[in-house]
Amino acid sequence: MNIRLALPADVDDVYRLYDEARSHLRSQGIFQWPDSYPSLNVVSRDANNEELYVFETDGLIAGAVCLNEQQDEAYASIDWKVPDLCPLVIHRLVVAPKFQRKGIARKMMDFSEDLAERNGYASVRLDAYTGHERVGQFYKSRGYICRGQVRFPERELPFWCFELEVTGNQAI
Repeated sequence: MNIRLALPADVDDVYRLYDEARSHLRSQGIFQWPDSYPSLNVVSRDANNEELYVFETDGLIAGAVCLNEQQDEAYASIDWKVPDLCPLVIHRLVVAPKFQRKGIARKMMDFSEDLAERNGYASVRLDAYTGHERVGQFYKSRGYICRGQVRFPERELPFWCFELEVTGNQAI
C-alpha cells in the first residue's frame, strides 16, 4: 500500500475510478456527483498541477484525493473558525467500491492531515454531500466540525462544510 502523487499515465485510471464510484453511489440513492463531475479534464488538471494523490495497493489504484488551497466561492458564506489563514482543502476523495470498508479513506485522510501539519497549514477544510450520511459521520469521528452548508450546481441537496483546526503536531 502506497500513497503517491498521480502521474499523467494515471489519469485515465483515476477518471474510471470516479465513474465507477459515481455509479456505485447512485445505486445506493446518493447523487453526490453529476455525470459532468469530476470530468476527465478536472482529473487531468489535478494531476498536471501535482495536486492529485493516489492510493495504490497491489499495483492497482484503489483511491484518489485532490489536495490544494483552492476553495469554492461558496465557501465565502461559511463562518470558518480559522478565517484569515490559508487552509489545505480536500477535494474529491474517492475509494473504488471493491476496496471500500478496508480503511483506505482513513489512511488517505491521515495522509492529508499529516501533509497539512508538515506544511504549516492552520486548518483542513472539505465539503461532504448531506445525502451521504455515513461520510458525514466519518468526518465528525475524525474531529471535523461542521461550520455550515453550501449548495453546488446540479445537486439536489446541500453539502456540509467541515473544518479541522491544525496546530503544531496535533489536530485540535
